[in-house]
Amino acid sequence: VVLMSWVSLNEFGQGLTAVKPKQMPFMIGLDLVIAMPISWMPLVSDYSRFAKSTRPAFWATWGGYFLISCWMYALGLMATLVTAETDPGGLILRIMGTIGLAAPALALAVFSTITSTFPDIYSAACSAVNISQRLSTKTVLWIVGMIAIVLALIFPMEHYEHFLLFI
Repeated sequence: VVLMSWVSLNEFGQGLTAVKPKQMPFMIGLDLVIAMPISWMPLVSDYSRFAKSTRPAFWATWGGYFLISCWMYALGLMATLVTAETDPGGLILRIMGTIGLAAPALALAVFSTITSTFPDIYSAACSAVNISQRLSTKTVLWIVGMIAIVLALIFPMEHYEHFLLFI
């Protein structure tokens, strides 16, 4: 993330003032910026549920989540504006390829898909086991994982924006 920020600013930063972005209505953009973090809130609570104290867990989780989300939004906006790339994987490849790191960028794009899906499956399993203690965590993980694969094959990623607007 630090390297992508540095490359984006140094390699593409001069072009930020010349960019004429496509316009999205302000309220729809604001809605998406708010809905994205809200969609991850169940996962955040799953990872902080074993904290020894409520107050530090809340503030550390909130602070870390807030800072990183703001940084990622700013980085994504800047990189998208200056490269005109709309695909996140292509964006990473283009930025990192600029400094000769295309192979690590490709690995990053592949593993980011895996590492963003696993927490979703983990969160769903935690929620299911919290509802019924009789469920086996491993079994729930496998079932949710298979359902996630089927849903990913059926529903195109482009429709995720509609889900965020629905939230």
